[in-house]
Amino acid sequence: MKKIIYYFLVSTIGYLLFATTSFAQNGNVGIGIPTPLARLHVADSSVVFTATGDIPVTPGNPPISGVGRRMMWYPGKAAFRVGYVSAAKWDKDSIGNYSFA
Repeated sequence: MKKIIYYFLVSTIGYLLFATTSFAQNGNVGIGIPTPLARLHVADSSVVFTATGDIPVTPGNPPISGVGRRMMWYPGKAAFRVGYVSAAKWDKDSIGNYSFA
């Protein structure tokens, strides 16, 4: 029983000391940072977005459409968008396969 308690305490303390993901009360999420300054804050690391296989023949809808500022990965068309759009130019029918804008 003492070994179980020992291993539980060691693993819990290790997790608390070295955890790299944090969730702030304001809804921000941090990876590698205890106090995230944005909705998603990744400190000192790379970020990778992946999808398996080729793009589908009939892709689903992008994560967001219409006017606005955004940075988005659209896996259905393997397309990346960043910046501001003032019309429907970044909607599903206006985004090309394997494109960047």
